[in-house]
Amino acid sequence: MQMISRPKPEVGETWIYITGQRYEIVSVRIDSETDQEEVIYREYGSRSPLWRLDMDDFMATLGNDGDTVTCFFQRI
Repeated sequence: MQMISRPKPEVGETWIYITGQRYEIVSVRIDSETDQEEVIYREYGSRSPLWRLDMDDFMATLGNDGDTVTCFFQRI
């Protein structure tokens, strides 16, 4: 996985996953056991269960094709 420099998610923002699902950022926090920054999110517009990913995984990319970088999650 590659990392590119881009703004981190913030509470209340909507991000879209590579397959088209939209997610609302519920929290950005530090895990007290691992000291890793993590993102808590849920399906946009629902009260669905919460999901959690380490920030590095949330911000990771699939790679690039020339000048194009494909991100798993993108802010919309």
